Amino acid sequence: MSMDISSQGAMMAAAERALSDLGSTKMWKRKPTELSLQKRTELEFQEDFRVDPQRAYEKYGLTPILKRGVAVTFVLMLGLIIWEALRH
Repeated sequence: MSMDISSQGAMMAAAERALSDLGSTKMWKRKPTELSLQKRTELEFQEDFRVDPQRAYEKYGLTPILKRGVAVTFVLMLGLIIWEALRH
């Protein structure tokens, strides 16, 4: 059974709500661990990325990394093209 992106996003949102509801109940007496905070942040990022990738990159400060990656890829491809042109 294949799920489309919108239904996956809805399931992720439901999982996020379940995690937040679990954290707000009176039975939950422990402080959230670093691992659970990391997992919650990861789920939040995945949901944000599905909704609007550009805004998610800006929100989590990944825009400079993305731009740097694109620039490095461009320089490498240009170098490969020049090298191939000079070699033949």
